[in-house]
Amino acid sequence: MFGLCIYLRDRCWQAYTPPVFLYWAVLLKKTKIMITEVTTKIDVTPTEEEKQGVKALASGEKAVKIAEHFGMNRNTFAYHLRFLRAKFQCKNTNQLISYFLRNNLID
Repeated sequence: MFGLCIYLRDRCWQAYTPPVFLYWAVLLKKTKIMITEVTTKIDVTPTEEEKQGVKALASGEKAVKIAEHFGMNRNTFAYHLRFLRAKFQCKNTNQLISYFLRNNLID
């Protein structure tokens, strides 16, 4: 049973990407253990500030200038950018920009 707990812990951390929530159900049936995974996607829409930030990135502005425009530290902007990439399941900023362009979220 300890090995199963380690497996579930490792699997949950590898598979977790917001906004996808993983629910694990361990079903005991006689001597066999079956694991089922149910995923639920949440429809997310960006805020106006998020759109403005990504639009500025798409136009070629540096992150430092964008952070100054929003009145925050560059590290805070980097944190928000990391959150945005996780929110829209993008691996990097280029993929985030192309997601916004592809879905007509920015011009």
